[in-house]
Amino acid sequence: CGLQGRSRLLECCRQVFYKIPNPTVYSWNAVTQAHAKLGEEDTAISFYRLMHEKGLETDRCTYCCVLQACRHTFHRHHWGVLIHGQIAIVGMESDLRVASAIVDMYAKNGMLEKAQEVLDQLATKDVVSWSALISGFAQHGQGDEALSCFARMQNEGVSPNAITLACTLKACGKVASISKGKQVHVEIVSMGFLEKDIVLGTALVDMYANCGSLMNAQTVFDGLAIPNVVAWSAIISGYAQ
Repeated sequence: CGLQGRSRLLECCRQVFYKIPNPTVYSWNAVTQAHAKLGEEDTAISFYRLMHEKGLETDRCTYCCVLQACRHTFHRHHWGVLIHGQIAIVGMESDLRVASAIVDMYAKNGMLEKAQEVLDQLATKDVVSWSALISGFAQHGQGDEALSCFARMQNEGVSPNAITLACTLKACGKVASISKGKQVHVEIVSMGFLEKDIVLGTALVDMYANCGSLMNAQTVFDGLAIPNVVAWSAIISGYAQ
């Protein structure tokens, strides 16, 4: 929905929440997550702050919801740092889901050394936490670091998912590593992702175009069932370059 539609939805959400006599942690989490997901991150953080000031119970979902609100916009990163400290105090820093959200928050804000530090301290790492860091490196133009992280993940026996592969392809395009891009392409085909994931198909077109391999880019593009505007833009941009 558009901006006005989102605003109306969130207004309704708040009105319902305020009518609850004694909202549980699930209600607090729901209203916080709704605002974080629909673009009112400052309001989401305000709900978390109110919970904290009231001394209310928090759980892993609470932290994941508010950390989501601390991503993408750098001026909010100080809240993410503060919330990370509060998570450490309550002993939830080792929770894999929460830790992945912390890694993602730092990575999205460009605090990649901190994101790497949090990941390295985890006894067990899953594809979500690895993907968060790889995505951060790729997003902030550090392609070589993203590829190194992808290699480490595989060496530790963690299989990539579609998000991991898309981020890795973006990194390949950034550093023009067509050899690594082709390896990832083989993995995508072998895992059966290409036929059912337009995002990965588009990422492949973009990677090959950025590497100057227009024949491969065109071949992948021609194999897409319904090319979207991103795929069209990638192939056009490749030929223009």
